[in-house]
Amino acid sequence: KTLLLLLCLLLLASACGKKMTPFAPDRVLPAAVRDFQVTQDGNALVLTWLLPRENLLGQPLTQVQGCRVYRAAMKGVSPEALGSGDFVLYADIDLAYPQKGEVRGEALIFQDRKLSPDHRYYYRVAAYDQDGYLGGWSPTLNHVWGWLPWAPKDLKAAAGDKVVALSWPPVT
Repeated sequence: KTLLLLLCLLLLASACGKKMTPFAPDRVLPAAVRDFQVTQDGNALVLTWLLPRENLLGQPLTQVQGCRVYRAAMKGVSPEALGSGDFVLYADIDLAYPQKGEVRGEALIFQDRKLSPDHRYYYRVAAYDQDGYLGGWSPTLNHVWGWLPWAPKDLKAAAGDKVVALSWPPVT
């Protein structure tokens, strides 16, 4: 009896989780977004990407409802290993009515202004279909906010005709 009760409890515990309406196994979801980039512009981090043109099977994509931006933040500047559970839904951009972000044809632009100094921010994006099912993930990109780089070393100046050429090795 104890073994049977333990087995029943184990089966019930494995049934937890978020439930969505089931979809057919042959349903085709959007592929990953294209040309995903994160850049700093003034007091914001700007995410830009292009909508996918095909589905996960490589066929022409017929419809995308929108994109979801996920973000993870870590205090400090050293890159740390992240798990998928560290990301939270940060923005939902519906193409029909984009309340967050900007849609320019097949390009999307999202500005993140909720930033704290000395934090590393990680981002990833996925397009979703008309029922809200996510397609393929973008690469995970990151950027350190509020951490100034070191000053250049070995600065060299070469005088020319009404011009001075400055050079230095890259700051890493």
